[in-house]
Amino acid sequence: MGLSTAVDRFFKVSERGSSIGTEIKSGIATFLTMSYILLVNPQILGAAGLPVKAVVTATALSSTLASLLVGLTANLPVGMSPGMGLNAYLVFSQVLGLHVSIEKALAGCLVAAGVVAVLAVIRALSLILRVVPDSIKLATVGGSRGQEWVALH
Repeated sequence: MGLSTAVDRFFKVSERGSSIGTEIKSGIATFLTMSYILLVNPQILGAAGLPVKAVVTATALSSTLASLLVGLTANLPVGMSPGMGLNAYLVFSQVLGLHVSIEKALAGCLVAAGVVAVLAVIRALSLILRVVPDSIKLATVGGSRGQEWVALH
């Protein structure tokens, strides 16, 4: 059994109506689409005083780890990376606007991530998300799409 056969079987590529070649092309396109975050995220978080080189490294590592976890555990070909809209909100609204220290802002993010993880594990997150209005969900995604548009122009 060759490598492409093993990959095809593990990820059910043929079963889902795709091919290894198509998935490789899609992976390259996803990487190129997502790579802008390695340039933009450090600039945003650098405005709050974080070291740019460290942010580049953290962004690359967290994106790689998250994408691998989703790919290997959920068997989904999805690229994951930090949310640009929420990063901009954190820096420009909280840190620079309200003068919350970057340490406190990041600690708040860590606590929030822990709460979301616990809620997901106990399956309460889906119940909570059902009561969140679609407009709020779409606004969170829409803010990131708007930033992408600005970055491309």
